[in-house]
Amino acid sequence: MTRPSPHDLVAETARLAFHFHWPLDTLLDLEHADRRAFLEQADELADRYAVVFEGERDGGGPESAFEPAGEPEAEIDLEAIEDPRVRRLFETYYGGGA
Repeated sequence: MTRPSPHDLVAETARLAFHFHWPLDTLLDLEHADRRAFLEQADELADRYAVVFEGERDGGGPESAFEPAGEPEAEIDLEAIEDPRVRRLFETYYGGGA
């Protein structure tokens, strides 16, 4: 796998910071494949919550705008995250599994 361009690295880091609120050092320490996996999860979460916010804007939808729009489509395989620091970070923030 090739390394991302400086522009792509900044864009990916900004998206992860926006979604997960992790420190910059943590984001920059991620392996490229791990960063892409987290970006994929962030995008899936954003897509599910966007449906909820659309419903709120239209006057319908669930009572809470923070209620997910259904069950997650895929679980995260923590064993697939190569960097043990990233795995521990994920376990800390999300209770050990998704």
